[in-house]
Amino acid sequence: MISRLVKIELFKFRKNLLYKLTLIVPLFISSLFYIDILLRKETIIKGTMKYYEISELWRIALIENFYMNGWGLVLPAIVVMMVYMSNTIEKQNNTLKLILARPISKMSFIISKFIAMAIWTLVIVILTYISVLIVADMNNMLSDIDYYQLSIYIASMILAVVALISFQQLVAIVLKSEIAAMVIGLIASFGSIMVLQSPLLPKIIPYAYIFRLEPSSDRFIVSSCISSVACIVISLSISSIVFNREDVR
Repeated sequence: MISRLVKIELFKFRKNLLYKLTLIVPLFISSLFYIDILLRKETIIKGTMKYYEISELWRIALIENFYMNGWGLVLPAIVVMMVYMSNTIEKQNNTLKLILARPISKMSFIISKFIAMAIWTLVIVILTYISVLIVADMNNMLSDIDYYQLSIYIASMILAVVALISFQQLVAIVLKSEIAAMVIGLIASFGSIMVLQSPLLPKIIPYAYIFRLEPSSDRFIVSSCISSVACIVISLSISSIVFNREDVR
């Protein structure tokens, strides 16, 4: 049943123009990265090597893309907007009543929406990294690439994004207002940079998870994955409890 609901959600996403536009994000980011590397390659390499004391060119490419494109701010904002659009689609088309009129549990509905948004975001993240790596390869910055470390890094980033989806979905359910949840989510996304110096807050605030995974080092990957998994389990559990107690109008 959940797989069928996921297919329905993805179908609605494909029919929505704003969701289709989110697929342009990888092209936009890789284009900016290409221009940046084209104009400042040597300066970027020398400056990053000196500041972070690293020599891996592939990691330098990821660092430059992360900060130049504001990945720690842009990606959470995309997640917030996707959750907003998903909930708005339900209200505009009045599909929630129709779906729940069938013998479908509310928990299945919550999980299916979560999985659908996770799949869509997964596509955006993977396409972005593929396009960035293509640009890096065009500029001879992948000669020393460590595919194992790269895979672990991207996987942890995806997990952090999925955790944020689950939390933002919880915020929307608790507030019962798509607009209020979106505003709070965007403010928290762009304000997350203010808590990065704290030893505790970046571990418990989902909007800061992505920023915490800046690619100069792998030291936070394990703790980030633990935080992400905990966030997903707790957020989905609370979402199901709260949503089960509500009447669908």
